[in-house]
Amino acid sequence: MVLSSFAALNKIEAGGMIELKEFIVRRLDRSARTVGAVKPVGCHFLVEEKHFKGTNQPRVSCPIQFLLRDRSSDTLLCQPVWIESSQRTKVNRKAKFGVKKHSVIRLDDFEVVAHEKAISGYVFFLRNYTVVKKDVDDEAYQRWITE
Repeated sequence: MVLSSFAALNKIEAGGMIELKEFIVRRLDRSARTVGAVKPVGCHFLVEEKHFKGTNQPRVSCPIQFLLRDRSSDTLLCQPVWIESSQRTKVNRKAKFGVKKHSVIRLDDFEVVAHEKAISGYVFFLRNYTVVKKDVDDEAYQRWITE
């Protein structure tokens, strides 16, 4: 089944980034009880930018980072990772060739790790995501931005 660019972009909701950032705050807050915190999976996001970070970090993370965005102007920087070393080439290939700038992805699994040297105070790792639309055409993207 081929999904049009308009249909893929319409899957992106306005509150996805807020929900995701609230979960991150609850997850990182050591004083709060995170037992009831539900991980917001299944949210759709636009890959606003792709950044090549350089070499692989401690042999578990991809050298490419995604800047995710929803319908609001909020963004979140994330980095794909692999759990087993046998997944390394698959994860790197998917990030490099399977996702383009302005692709639409769905978050299936992720992890948040507190990191003092990161600007945000944490690192957001993508464990699993599905590419809903790899090639979003420019006309659909421009219309989606101006709505």
